[in-house]
Amino acid sequence: MLSSGLSYLVPDWRGFTMSISILAAICLFTIPFFPESPRFLYARNRYKDGRKLLKQFGEKTNTELSEKYLDEFEQILKAGENEEDEIKTKKFTLLDLFKSKNMAMISINLALAFTKWNQNFC
Repeated sequence: MLSSGLSYLVPDWRGFTMSISILAAICLFTIPFFPESPRFLYARNRYKDGRKLLKQFGEKTNTELSEKYLDEFEQILKAGENEEDEIKTKKFTLLDLFKSKNMAMISINLALAFTKWNQNFC
C-alpha cells in the first residue's frame, strides 16, 4: 500500500525505483535487532540457545513453558533428526527430473521458457 502512495509522489520510474531501494537498504540495518528464530537454532543443534529464546518469548507473551514441555519438545526434534538424516543422504541427479510424467513436463516447460530460442517468439 505504501508503494502506491510513493509512486504517486514520485511518478518517474527511476526515482520510484531508487526510493524503494533506499527504503529496503534502511530495513537491512534493522536485522541485527531481531532475535534469531528458535526453529533456526534447533535446526543448528543449538538447543540451549533455542530453549533460552523460547523462554524469553514465553515471558513476553505471558505463556508459561515448563521444563517438562521443553524436554519433550527437544526429544521429538532429536527423534526427527534420525529420519531426516536418511532423507539428506539421498542424492538427486538430472535424471530425477524425468522419472515421472508431471515432473518431466514441468522441466521441459521451464527449459523452453528460459531458452534463447523462445525469446524470439515473445
